Amino acid sequence: MKPISLLTLLLLCMSFAQGQVLHRTVIGATGQSASDGTLSYAYTAGEAVVGTEDGGTLILTKGFHQSGEVEMPGQTLSFTGEPSDHGIALQWVTNREQNSKSFLVERSFDGVHFETIGEVDAAGISEIPTGYDFLASQETAPVRYFRIQQVDQNGHTSYSEVLRINQKITSLHSELYPNPASHTVFLRYETEGAQATLSNATGQQLWNQTLAAGQGLQQIPVSDLPEGVYYLVLKSQNGHRTHKVVISH
Repeated sequence: MKPISLLTLLLLCMSFAQGQVLHRTVIGATGQSASDGTLSYAYTAGEAVVGTEDGGTLILTKGFHQSGEVEMPGQTLSFTGEPSDHGIALQWVTNREQNSKSFLVERSFDGVHFETIGEVDAAGISEIPTGYDFLASQETAPVRYFRIQQVDQNGHTSYSEVLRINQKITSLHSELYPNPASHTVFLRYETEGAQATLSNATGQQLWNQTLAAGQGLQQIPVSDLPEGVYYLVLKSQNGHRTHKVVISH
């Protein structure tokens, strides 16, 4: 249907009303103008026509906005992160916000599957750049991915770019279990590279292994060792750790 036909139909429907009647309808989805003889009208997307009929005189006005208008909660100008001694310090800045509710901080270890680790309240309405920060907990993974999900008051969401954080391992972490053990001891570690050695109470080395940089899980067979107390020592350029192991069959 052409704009002129739609406008003409609208006016014909209004002419049947008696007295003063208020008419409201959206007449287009794009900006156009229409005319029919001596009558003309211009409109824009989502704008409503309001017709008032009084004493046979029809007056067209406009000014109502289409309901359900979507407003973006904010536009992110920057998103950065920096490893620190206490965790990953994340900062982001929005250039403007309109009906924003909150920001969900999401983390991933593979860049694909994300989980929410925190929430920061948003400014709501702001026409100037607004900064936010969040301290993510220290994790054992050397590589992590972060993104910010922006949520507005109506539930609409949008995402920031994905931020990759590479954290250099500067300490030696290890965990040994089970203890006491009878068949196998598991060593979970995180290091830049270390040498692991299992010795008995007299200092005799019974097992040794070079541990690659990063995270790992090493199995240590102990089923052939006599019952007693043993010591597992990990040495790296950042220091060393000693675990006391009890073998009980």
